[in-house]
Amino acid sequence: MKTSVEGEIARGDRVVLRSKRAADAEADYAWRKDPELASYDAAKPMSTAFEDYLALYADDLAHPTPFRRSFAVDVEGRHIGNVM
Repeated sequence: MKTSVEGEIARGDRVVLRSKRAADAEADYAWRKDPELASYDAAKPMSTAFEDYLALYADDLAHPTPFRRSFAVDVEGRHIGNVM
């Protein structure tokens, strides 16, 4: 039996969908700054400084909106992306 993951929402054979956490911010920021990844979202790469992004990220975690839910995707314990 596999151990549960903090904030786990759903689990597949290899994938865990879980709540976002502060430790995800650095990877999320890097992904949003990447021009190729931004193009997959039909967005421009993020140009905000990390410190400013981190403040917004922390606020989003502290005050989630009922209109948009964002979750982390883990594969074998590694955060590989997000879903909304």
